[in-house]
Amino acid sequence: MRVQSIRRQVPALIQAREEFRSRGDTITGIRGPAATTGRLPRDLAEDYRAYAGDIEYTVLSYRTPIAWVVRDRIVIPPVRYSVTTSRHQSMASAALAWHQ
Repeated sequence: MRVQSIRRQVPALIQAREEFRSRGDTITGIRGPAATTGRLPRDLAEDYRAYAGDIEYTVLSYRTPIAWVVRDRIVIPPVRYSVTTSRHQSMASAALAWHQ
């Protein structure tokens, strides 16, 4: 898994649905579901686990899934976190939408 500078290469890696992790593990992209649901609210965590077998790609911010692709459908939960995670959510949203 490649370690990348967040400002330059991460959006392109998300768009291509490649695996990566940023320096400091603040944002990560993985194929398939994450092993943890981090700080996702309980109802969203249950949904995430229910669809785990169909999740093709996940973007995590500080080990919390913030965006994922299920059968080519993009899921970005409407959850507010820190300023940094909000930036990650915007980045993931733009990059995944571009992929469509």
